[in-house]
Amino acid sequence: MYVYVCMCSICMFYTHTYILHIFKYFERVTF
Repeated sequence: MYVYVCMCSICMFYTHTYILHIFKYFERVTF
């Protein structure tokens, strides 16, 4: 159970940073 929670938090962290990078990329492209 603990390992599953750890994996989930790592997954969330990576998706969050990935989304931030996408937003920054779109900002650079559109403006």
